[in-house]
Amino acid sequence: MDFIQNLENGKQMNLNQKTFLSTNMVFQGSFSYLNQNFYEKEFSPGVIFRISGLTPDIARIHFVKDQPPNEQIDVPVGVTLVDKSTGVLIMPFENSFMIVWTGSYSLNLNNRPKFRVVNQKQQAVISAGQRIVEIDDVEEEIAQMSINE
Repeated sequence: MDFIQNLENGKQMNLNQKTFLSTNMVFQGSFSYLNQNFYEKEFSPGVIFRISGLTPDIARIHFVKDQPPNEQIDVPVGVTLVDKSTGVLIMPFENSFMIVWTGSYSLNLNNRPKFRVVNQKQQAVISAGQRIVEIDDVEEEIAQMSINE
């Protein structure tokens, strides 16, 4: 309980030789790899960070100007992306960070978390029934479950 209270109070502490630093992170929305939509949010004045799906498993995080035509820009100075499960620093490729749906990431500015992309680690449970469905129908049901949650 003390660990949870300390995290809620924004204190740094060690647990099993790993350091956890709590920040006041607030849910900002969601992104799906299953469609061609993208997610974007203001990163700093004049700069938007965008997550765009490339395949059903891979997306990229990149930065664009906040004014049309929203041209892509270099990764801002001081920005890093860290894989939260391994602590590995993800290097940019052509001014984009590549991410996969199974991972969780911390997008940092000057070594402090600015945004997190968190895999919710959910599974859809589908029972065996009497109806025959196409794979597309199952994918649509899964997508609808995610929207309704």
